[in-house]
Amino acid sequence: SAGSFADLEPWFRDLILQTLKTHAGASLSLAAITQIGRRSGHEFLYGKFLSGKTDPDFVRGNERDLAEAWQCVCAMKPETFQRELRALEPDPALVPGALAGFPGVAVIGAETHPEWRAGFETRSAELGIPTALLPVGSLFALYQNPEALLQLVADRA
Repeated sequence: SAGSFADLEPWFRDLILQTLKTHAGASLSLAAITQIGRRSGHEFLYGKFLSGKTDPDFVRGNERDLAEAWQCVCAMKPETFQRELRALEPDPALVPGALAGFPGVAVIGAETHPEWRAGFETRSAELGIPTALLPVGSLFALYQNPEALLQLVADRA
């Protein structure tokens, strides 16, 4: 829903929402995103999602890997782009309590924007799965906390 993207700039939020509506919307959005990335740099686009203090440092420290990821985005077909972003839509199978008893954990970074973090924690609790907090990061929290992530897995094994 549009409310889930309330803290994004309106033009960027609308670009993402357009992708979910139609194939033509996905084509236009992907073309716009790749053009913005070519013109302003893919780091600019990552910046649209970075709320944590350490994520920009992660981007600067992993330029080669992120440049390769950007090349994958540039080679993506609109159908793939739309299918991947559909993960943002609510899954009708995930009703309250759907993950109760599932031996897993929802993971989020400590620097995630408070509104997103609260929504994430609320949704995890509703589904019946515990939430674990990694010490740093938001968008790249899993990559910035390898030791903490492995310890979390070991503790839950």
